[in-house]
Amino acid sequence: MRDIIEKAMLFGGKAIVTVMRTKNIVERARELHSTSAVATAALGRTLTAITFMSMDMEEDDDVSAIVDGGGVLGKIIVSGAGGGYVRGYVGNGSVELPLNAKGKLDVGGAVGRDGYLTVTKKIGGGEPYVGKCELMSGEIGEDFAYYYLISEQLPSVVALGTLIENGKCISAGGVFIQPLPGCGEDILVVLEDISRNFKDISKQLLVKSPREMIDDNFGHFEIKYLDTKYPEYRCRCSREKLESVILSLGKDEAMDMIRDNGEIRAHCEFCNTDYVFGENDVKKLFL
Repeated sequence: MRDIIEKAMLFGGKAIVTVMRTKNIVERARELHSTSAVATAALGRTLTAITFMSMDMEEDDDVSAIVDGGGVLGKIIVSGAGGGYVRGYVGNGSVELPLNAKGKLDVGGAVGRDGYLTVTKKIGGGEPYVGKCELMSGEIGEDFAYYYLISEQLPSVVALGTLIENGKCISAGGVFIQPLPGCGEDILVVLEDISRNFKDISKQLLVKSPREMIDDNFGHFEIKYLDTKYPEYRCRCSREKLESVILSLGKDEAMDMIRDNGEIRAHCEFCNTDYVFGENDVKKLFL
């Protein structure tokens, strides 16, 4: 099944709910980076959050997040482009930790809690917007909810989950519930009450589609579905882009690098791809 984003307006436009299935995105990241279970869970939750942030952006816009809690996992770095195309990696993807006191993957312990979530948005060619907040728990979902409250003054319910079995991601996704202008206290109370139903989002996505989850939880209210979207793990690096970088260096500097190192080599952290340019490759670029 494809990853999918379902979004619906609630209460006649007073709130909005988004439910996402991102299992393929998370599993693709795990395959590319050979991450451990806890690293996959932490990276997967962050990828899901950035999928949400990027889904309504234009093609040339982008958003990135750095989760740096000072833990053994190192930094989580995720980037998203318009339409819900995301990519990401972690500093120490091989880290292993015992299960936490609840018998679950210790994402908070791996990420750490002594640090920040930093989000950078570039929209419409303008100056980047940078929002930053302290980490609340390192569990990612709570941290993005706090980011929305502090940096964007938008109280939000955020539930993120990844389910790992035999080292692979078998389910992943997220729920975002946000009030809109005109949302009264009575509706907020209802939304908060319903949000408790999404504590095991990854397990629910094993048996229900995002639309079924919206129908089950909000079907007795006024619902208006918006466009369905299909996010993907997609890196934006390419050999052609690196060729442009080499050309920008100029022939003399590029050939100096060849003489010093025998080749020009670049590595993309997001997709684990190595690009190698030998002497003949570089000479052809400057013909």
